Amino acid sequence: MIKRDEAAGKERLLGWREVEPGGQVMSPGTSVNYKTGDWSPRTMNWNPETCTNCLLCWTTCPDNCMIVEDEQMKGIDTFYCKGCGLCENICPTKPKSLSFGDFSEEEE
Repeated sequence: MIKRDEAAGKERLLGWREVEPGGQVMSPGTSVNYKTGDWSPRTMNWNPETCTNCLLCWTTCPDNCMIVEDEQMKGIDTFYCKGCGLCENICPTKPKSLSFGDFSEEEE
């Protein structure tokens, strides 16, 4: 919040003790609109050949990044995946159906 300081003849930001309590957010944001998948320097890779469709990754992912259709794993939405690794840790297959790789490796 900005306040006009008449004595100094200029505007200044109010300090935290000067701001009135309350307030309204007129146009709240939504996480659906923000790409968060580039927060991590690594990206999750999915191997459909070893995946058993147990969907443990789907129930564990805090960002709903697992793409599931008709109770079958279809892929990973890297637009939102932040690289927390919870899905990789819970994946029961050997070798893992979910694993990390660098973005640079994926682009090549």
